[in-house]
Amino acid sequence: QRLWFLDQWEPGNRAYLLTQAWRLQGPLDITALQASLTALVARHETLRTVFVEKNGIPTQVIRNEVDVSMTRIDLSSGDPQTRRQQASQIASTDAHRPFDLTTGPLWRIHLLRLDAEEYILLLTLHHIITDLWSMDILFRELSTFYSAQVTGQPAALPPLPLQYADFAIWQRQCLQEKDLERQLNYWRTQLAGALPGWEAPTDFPRPPQPTHRGERLTFTLPVSLTQALQTFSQQEGGTLFMTLLAAFQVLLFRYAGQRDILVGAPIAGRTHSDLEGLIGFFVNTLVIRTQFKGKPTFRAVLQQVRNICLDAYTHQDVPFEKLVEALQPTRDPSRHPFFQIMYQLFSQPDAAPSFPGLHITPEPICHQRAKFDLNCTLRETAGILHGTMEYSTDIFVLETIQRLVGHYQQLLEGIVDNPDQQITTLPLLPKAEAQQQLLEWNETAQAYPFTKCIHELIEEQVEKTPDAVAIVFEQKALTYDAFNRKANQLAHHLQRLGVGPEKIVAIAMERSLNLMVGLLGILKAGGTYLPLAINSPNDRLAYMLDHSRVSLLLTQQHDCAHLPTEGIQTICLDTNGSVISRESEINPRSSVVPDNPAYIIYTSGSTGRPKGVVITHRGLVNYLAWFTSTYPVGEGLETLVHSSIGFDLTVTSLFAPLLAGGSVRLIDESAGLEEIVAALRSYGSFGLLKMTPSHLEGINQLLQPEDILERIGTLFLGGETLVAQTLAGWNSYGKWPKIVNEYGPTETVVGCCAYEVSQGNSFSGSIPIGRPISNMQIYLLDQYLQPRPIGIPAEVHIGGVGLARGYHKRSDLTAEQFIPHPLSKEPNARLYKTGDLARYRPDGTIEYGGRLDHQVKIRGFRIELGEIETVLGQHPDVLQAVVLCREDFPGTKQLVGYIVPRETQNPSTDDLLILLRRRLPEYMVPSIFVFLEALPLTHNGKVNRMALPPPDQTPQVRAAAYVAPRTPLEAAVGEIWCDLLKEDDISVHDNFFSLGGHSLLATQVVARLRHLLEMDLPLRTLFEHPTVAELAREIDCKLTKTFADWPLNESEDPDTNDS
Repeated sequence: QRLWFLDQWEPGNRAYLLTQAWRLQGPLDITALQASLTALVARHETLRTVFVEKNGIPTQVIRNEVDVSMTRIDLSSGDPQTRRQQASQIASTDAHRPFDLTTGPLWRIHLLRLDAEEYILLLTLHHIITDLWSMDILFRELSTFYSAQVTGQPAALPPLPLQYADFAIWQRQCLQEKDLERQLNYWRTQLAGALPGWEAPTDFPRPPQPTHRGERLTFTLPVSLTQALQTFSQQEGGTLFMTLLAAFQVLLFRYAGQRDILVGAPIAGRTHSDLEGLIGFFVNTLVIRTQFKGKPTFRAVLQQVRNICLDAYTHQDVPFEKLVEALQPTRDPSRHPFFQIMYQLFSQPDAAPSFPGLHITPEPICHQRAKFDLNCTLRETAGILHGTMEYSTDIFVLETIQRLVGHYQQLLEGIVDNPDQQITTLPLLPKAEAQQQLLEWNETAQAYPFTKCIHELIEEQVEKTPDAVAIVFEQKALTYDAFNRKANQLAHHLQRLGVGPEKIVAIAMERSLNLMVGLLGILKAGGTYLPLAINSPNDRLAYMLDHSRVSLLLTQQHDCAHLPTEGIQTICLDTNGSVISRESEINPRSSVVPDNPAYIIYTSGSTGRPKGVVITHRGLVNYLAWFTSTYPVGEGLETLVHSSIGFDLTVTSLFAPLLAGGSVRLIDESAGLEEIVAALRSYGSFGLLKMTPSHLEGINQLLQPEDILERIGTLFLGGETLVAQTLAGWNSYGKWPKIVNEYGPTETVVGCCAYEVSQGNSFSGSIPIGRPISNMQIYLLDQYLQPRPIGIPAEVHIGGVGLARGYHKRSDLTAEQFIPHPLSKEPNARLYKTGDLARYRPDGTIEYGGRLDHQVKIRGFRIELGEIETVLGQHPDVLQAVVLCREDFPGTKQLVGYIVPRETQNPSTDDLLILLRRRLPEYMVPSIFVFLEALPLTHNGKVNRMALPPPDQTPQVRAAAYVAPRTPLEAAVGEIWCDLLKEDDISVHDNFFSLGGHSLLATQVVARLRHLLEMDLPLRTLFEHPTVAELAREIDCKLTKTFADWPLNESEDPDTNDS
């Protein structure tokens, strides 16, 4: 019934075909082989069985006679290479050619003649009539019949005590007994609660419907490892299968980081000796659910898995399809019910024919199909474990599976070395791979002026280019010499007021030359500058001034009215200019050293209060030394500064040019994007422009590509995720400037990782963030500080010169976020835990994966919101898209998509849903869309998710949301549902499966609709459109005339209607 349903779901499904091929060398008696095949088919009813439908229910029909002739193909005329190619092509084609379950026979046999005494025997069967145990019977009995034919002796086979049909009747009778309910209750308990799928990332997005395309990777475990595993299993009172399965589940746990792992494990299902000699589909699938709690050792996990397996064996009589029907797991057409991974071990070699006088060897076949995401099969032969990893090519590439197999072997070796080690720290990566990630990809050591502070480097540049323009604002400018002299005067004045190392001076003013003088003056005095955005809320400014305990505030007279200055000594640079101008113009001296702080920037905190990040001169100098040695910002080049000095992204544009002889052009930040656009149009070209991707999205709407690309030498993007869609419109335009995607939290001096985007790149989704910059290291570690495999997201941990000292006056938070460096031999080395997710690409490039706290779960499925946003961004009418998981009403989680249209006309919701459902499983499709003119941004230019408005919708409660059928077609569908589900009334928006529908009832619904409407309606239509309204709408699209005009004869039985 299970496999019949799958064939109904996807007619011609090739995933459930079993194909084997054998090379026969020697004098083959073809007549004897044909007679043997005829005798075998006569002996086993399953080989003469077909399956027909009656009222949506499968019925087994046993034919008295079937055509048992072999298909014989002569390939002997070609050369050896041609023969091999032709034979391989025939085998591959036959292995993927479907069966018609209603007509049969459900097996095929080909005999390919390669030479006078060389053949290939090719056998393909549908899984519905066989299993691997049966294949052993088939080949053994075929060999017995063949031997009898060629020797003239009777076949020494005892009569079969019963046939498969007898077993089927007996099983159905058993399902009516009380013991079934007892066993079902066990499974209800074992599989209670949310049942998560395996949540490890995939190489490709999971398609809404699997194609069952797949490949296989074979591997062999070392003999010594196999022996050690056998010995360990015996010592622990378990079987080799239990040990291997427990290790495999630990592997899945380590890959996905989830503590609830479900794996399918087939069991022979031949619980009576009379069944052992029958060919048929007896195998049942058990769901082995292991939940990892705490930090158990592998020995403890093995005992847990052993007990789970023993309990499952005791309750194995419940057929898998009955389990699905009774437990009603959440329906998702993209996934198998309960599990997506199968694991099995065989303790005997592959079944093979044995014909007297012939040398027989297996012939490899190209199996390009997969029933599950992963299907790991191990076979023990002569003390050696040979494995096959079948994988879905919908979601995985070969290189990923090769690594996974290598990690499995590494884990097994770690287990036999120390089974009492916690599973969270068992070695997963081979030494070479671990060294590559932890050492080779972090070899970033570069010389930099580590004894200098930032202002000292600027002073050196003043000596080199005293007359070059350093700062420009509107129509005013300062040369390097004039800028330095003014900053010196301010520094001397500040020193007289007590400013020096570890003293904090706040600076808050609108754009002006004095702003830059103030920043440099504080640094030259030896102090630490605290930048404040004057347009910030007054409460936030007051908190930062109070929390930081600033000694002074630098501002301008007209800005004072916006600032909470009570109790703070304030210096207005415009009105105090005459006092300051009396100070010396000579570079001041101070005792500041590279480990003293250069600035403190307050960033958003999880408590609702900002936290002050303390950045030292050493870290700032290292970052700027890397930047100026990598990107041109020197003499003759201007850098545009448009963002707030309270945003660390601005640090690059403020200081990098001043270390290389370039100019800094300040523009009014209050005017927003319009001011940037005006600057690009008015001031010629810029060596550097740095902004957030959200800013760039806006500029793209205001300027043509040439207005941007021809005016910028280097475009730096940072502060939030850069997606390929943002740059897609430029691919057809001329030559790009350097475009760099920079990553780095405020805690690591602006940026610690960078990636130069090549023109015409083929990326979709987010652009990589690249590799660590000079003297910085990036480690992708799990929560136990273990490196994770390539391609698997882990939390970004950052080490190196650029780490912040910590959080100002927050020693508790500093200790929590800046942890001891477990991989460094340097004393007091630390790592910063970012809370960001990223993964390695095979070449060592890093891909950003969003925030840990942006991952959400709905109905047990873990969802990456960025994946949905990427698909929405591919709609031609969508400019920007953000997806949130909202719970505006208690207990009602829903995905909400926020859309900024490219034009004034909103894209239709139907078009968005069609796009999403083509690319994503149903649980990742937003239930509501909100259309906005623009996404709200923070003052730093990032998307402000907290400011996105709630959708104008109340929660849907079935009792209060009953909607009667509105069309004749909805009424007809609803009537069928009510009859089969035993309901009086069903709303057109009710979900068939939420009301208790299951796969067998679904086939009956579809059977009735096919008869009623005289149309071919695929079974999967109901799964894809599980409400009355959706199903009726889909059917209506396929009808050639309206339902109201359709001539119906409701008295006709679909199985008695000849038409």
